[in-house]
Amino acid sequence: MERQGGGVGIAPTAPNVCMPMKSDSPKSRVEFWDGVRAEIPHFLHFIENYEIPENLQESRFGIKAFQHPDLVEILKEMTHENRLMALMEIIVSAEKRQVASCARARVSTRIITWHTCMCCANNFH
Repeated sequence: MERQGGGVGIAPTAPNVCMPMKSDSPKSRVEFWDGVRAEIPHFLHFIENYEIPENLQESRFGIKAFQHPDLVEILKEMTHENRLMALMEIIVSAEKRQVASCARARVSTRIITWHTCMCCANNFH
């Protein structure tokens, strides 16, 4: 990211925004601050009377939190339940391969019997 001075910075720079009042001298800064202080009661009135839209309401904190979809997906992948499910899928797919190879061996050679086939002995069919 490039700074206005031409150097490289870590954080993006704020766009050039004109202040609503001049604040380039000590006197104008005092006037600006007085203007901000004069608006605080109106701002508080707005906040106290603001109705949160129904689609943003939530019972716990009053308003829904923003959750970035990519981060939510990553966190879901990290849950213990999903990690257990991944392990179970590995085991089940390995057992399916074992059952399939065992069935192929029985059909092709007729040598492996029900008792000698490990997957049959463990009731994986």
